[in-house]
Amino acid sequence: MGLPMHATAPQQFWTEVHLALTGTSTPAGADPLTLIYAVLGRTLQPTTLVLDNFTSVSAESVDDELGELLNQFERLRLVVMVRMERAIVAIANAHAESVVLRMPELGLDARGVATMANEAGYTMTRTQAHELAQAVVGWPAVVRALLRDGSRDAEGALVPDWHGIERYCRIVLEDPDMQRFRPLLAALSCAETFGPDLGRKLIGQDNWQTAFPVIHQAGIVEPVQTGGRETYRVRPRLRAAVQAVTRRHDPVNYRRNHRILADWYDRRNIAEPAISHFVEAEDWERAALLVEDYWLEFVTGSTDDARRIMRKFPDQVVRASARLLVVRDYILNVDTTQRAWQAFRSGHMEVDFAARYENQRLTLSQTLQMRVSGEYEAFRQVMEESGQGVERSAWADSVLEQMPEMLLQWSITLLLTRDVPSAAYVFRQAYQWARERGMTGAKREAGSGLALCLAMLGHLNSADKWLDRVAGLPSRGAPADLERLASVLVRGLIAGDRLEAGDTEPAPVDDVPALPGLDAIQQYLHAGYALHRGDARVQEETLSMLERSLATLTPHRHGARITGTAARNAIVDLCIARSQFERAYRALEGVDAEQVWAIVCRARLALFEGRYDAVLAMTEHMDGLSVADIRHSLQLHLIRACAARRLHRMDVAGDELQAAASLAEISGIVRFFALVPRADLVNLDQEFPHVVPPGVLQAVTAGAEVFPEPREPVRLSERELEVLRQIATGVPLSQAARRLFVSENTVKSQVRNIYRKLGVHNREDALQRANSLGLLTDDDDGRPGGYPDAADAQPRRTAVI
Repeated sequence: MGLPMHATAPQQFWTEVHLALTGTSTPAGADPLTLIYAVLGRTLQPTTLVLDNFTSVSAESVDDELGELLNQFERLRLVVMVRMERAIVAIANAHAESVVLRMPELGLDARGVATMANEAGYTMTRTQAHELAQAVVGWPAVVRALLRDGSRDAEGALVPDWHGIERYCRIVLEDPDMQRFRPLLAALSCAETFGPDLGRKLIGQDNWQTAFPVIHQAGIVEPVQTGGRETYRVRPRLRAAVQAVTRRHDPVNYRRNHRILADWYDRRNIAEPAISHFVEAEDWERAALLVEDYWLEFVTGSTDDARRIMRKFPDQVVRASARLLVVRDYILNVDTTQRAWQAFRSGHMEVDFAARYENQRLTLSQTLQMRVSGEYEAFRQVMEESGQGVERSAWADSVLEQMPEMLLQWSITLLLTRDVPSAAYVFRQAYQWARERGMTGAKREAGSGLALCLAMLGHLNSADKWLDRVAGLPSRGAPADLERLASVLVRGLIAGDRLEAGDTEPAPVDDVPALPGLDAIQQYLHAGYALHRGDARVQEETLSMLERSLATLTPHRHGARITGTAARNAIVDLCIARSQFERAYRALEGVDAEQVWAIVCRARLALFEGRYDAVLAMTEHMDGLSVADIRHSLQLHLIRACAARRLHRMDVAGDELQAAASLAEISGIVRFFALVPRADLVNLDQEFPHVVPPGVLQAVTAGAEVFPEPREPVRLSERELEVLRQIATGVPLSQAARRLFVSENTVKSQVRNIYRKLGVHNREDALQRANSLGLLTDDDDGRPGGYPDAADAQPRRTAVI
């Protein structure tokens, strides 16, 4: 029997039950419960009473009366459906034969979803079934709706129509029984995540204590880890659906909830979510003020989110603010990273190009030459679409005057927080804008920043020319912090990379607090001095200093990326020089292995550990890197050339050496030829004469060798590998011997052989060495950094370590 949606009194409830059991109405003046006892006493067959919407029965005394019925009549079975905790649940738990099913037990798991999909004629993988079950909390009705409204791809798999969830949520939210929960779900779904404090702010203390546990138990809300503490979120698909329904059918409360969230984040100086929620609340004045105050964080965060938010701003609001106009129409309207690489490819970053073609026009021969090389389209996009269309022509003078300074701030932020090529591109744009507006100070600062970026990327000749151009500009007042730093750091990078510094320690640069992170370049230069000087004491002191710098590093702050990258690069080089490979790997722990500089570090480690196949495997997809990032591309080509030579793959070695030599001629870099085995470099020069630029080999061989010879490849027998795996479990040698069915003396002898081959003296060092070499993993990508080693394809008895 389905009970009414409105509140039901006990007398009415029992009258309905009597009608369901007998099919007749209760006589006037009779007690329906007494009549039910009489009916059930005369009934011999088992009877199941299903009570839907029992929540509408207002008096919980009925729960006790139902419990008494169950105790009185063994043949009576009862199925009660409620939407909140009440006495009937406790009564059910007290009965030995009773079962209480909550929302998680009623939801479908991945197997249940897959079964429904197969019955509906879809093919569904276990992964898709799991994702679908998680997205909709396993609710059978929603799964059925998705299967009904979805389509099939070419393989017959389900392509869900997620709007079906929105339709279902609207039906549920309009259910009178959901009246209590409707505003709570609407409020909680506005927040991406929320902790108890924010949750109480959104729905109130009473609802947090009483209603939120019900929502949580139903699986609508799930716990997540945010910043090391547990928070909550409405499941993303359900959140999107509830938000869509609320925005369309209850816009006033939708805006009110988002304003509450915006105020919450604004008071805590958390700008990005505050901006997003003010926009959803359509509080354009406060949203605009926040974008103006935090525009750098806004444009250097998630650019996709920033573009989405700025598209929602009314045009009149944007045009009333110079910063908003620049952010929307100049910064966010292009992919800065892609544009930067196009600028490098077209030669736009070269100072000679800037001097000749500032009017952004090409001669016919230049146009034809660029068309033949395939670079004309890149040039056209950079030159003709760099914010100089209709939007820019409509800008007021107040906007144009702010452009150079805004671009300078943006480029410095990019340098400290994201990627150097993009920073170089924006510095170049800032220089051009400053030239157009006649702002000499901004030109000097932009040119200095561009020179620093180019030097960091390995474009030494271009960086040198840009510094000369800056030096030739009129000077008015004290130089900016960036200009002062760049003039010293660029000269230091150029001298070090050209091996012109010799044993001269880099001159210190006065600390500039406004530019945190750039002091890391000074540390990098000092580490290079310690490396090439070869003094063990100085190297150890420098290593300790760099490790302390990493230990005190605060992630995500400005400059943390540059500091971490420079320190880890220097640590790896110094550790190789001192044959402390495990120490180097510790410095790389937790680093994204896909970053180019990390690949260079791991490849160099693998080369000097004697893992030549691993070098080629982890560096094979580095094509195109040299367009902008000469520093890392040159190193990778040299490392690959040496690894290929040692594997007797001279065709590969020759190609890689030629690529490295070409980059050396373009950039003027010499130093990286000293960071590969000297014997390999000499042999390659003999094998491929006239490839290495004149003077490079002479400059390298004039100084002491920086690194020791690579370790010889060590081969463990199959039995030694088995013993190594046993000792890795921590068992005593006696127990390892029993497991391998050999004597303890045999195991001891094999352990001594393992130590000797690995170059260690104890179990701990042996396991560390084996782990660093990927010896104790069976995965294809078990080598350091997650790159497969071709040696893994060989039988274990001849595994190369």
